Amino acid sequence: MKSFRDVERFQGVSMRASRRRATICLRLDIYRALRLKAAAAGKSVSDVVNEALRHSLAEDAEDLHDAAKRRTEKSSEFERIVKAPRRRRLGRSDRAAD
Repeated sequence: MKSFRDVERFQGVSMRASRRRATICLRLDIYRALRLKAAAAGKSVSDVVNEALRHSLAEDAEDLHDAAKRRTEKSSEFERIVKAPRRRRLGRSDRAAD
């Protein structure tokens, strides 16, 4: 699993080295939940948002990594895959029906 730090190294940037101020608009219910979560964890709202974004970006990096690995996989026709179990139940081979 790729971590956010892997993404940082890939981009040649350390996000921890500096902070940037950003203004975002949140729905009131989301902001209230965010404040409650931050208070319960003993963290700032900024820290909770940063952790959530870091986690989301790490998942995106993992998805991109997995997609890159799958580019070399052999592609199959959708209809053939869907019909294959039915053909096996009927005792026919995949090739006999094609």
